[in-house]
Order: sequence, then structure tokens, then C-alpha cells
Amino acid sequence: MTKRLPKGWVETTLGEIAHPSRERASPQDLAGKPYVGMEHVESDTMRLLKTVLAEGVRSSSVVFHEGDVLYG
Repeated sequence: MTKRLPKGWVETTLGEIAHPSRERASPQDLAGKPYVGMEHVESDTMRLLKTVLAEGVRSSSVVFHEGDVLYG
């Protein structure tokens, strides 16, 4: 059975259209900025429940910017 895509769609791989970020920062470098951990995102709805200040985090984390797509 062949897959049928809607008109105008093309088949591709995630690696061809997305580029993972490897940018990391330590909590001290981001003092005063919000930190979002997986525990701050509600399952199923992806609603942001809260944030904490970066300086309260113990280890370095991946940095993300407006427009990035996050997944975990």
C-alpha cells in the first residue's frame, strides 16, 4: 500500500527541516531569566504551568529562543 499525502505536501525527514540547538548556558549566565523545565509543561495540552528563575537551577541547560520548537 502506498502512502497518499494531501495535495501540495511532500515527504521528508525531520533532519532535513529542523536543526537541533546545542547552545548551552549555565544558570549564572542567565540570572534573572526564566527557566522552563519539562516539569513546567502540562502533559497532553503542552500548556506552560510556570517558570522559575534560571539562577535556581543547578546545572547548565539548552538555551532556546522565540520561534524554536521544543519537544521532550
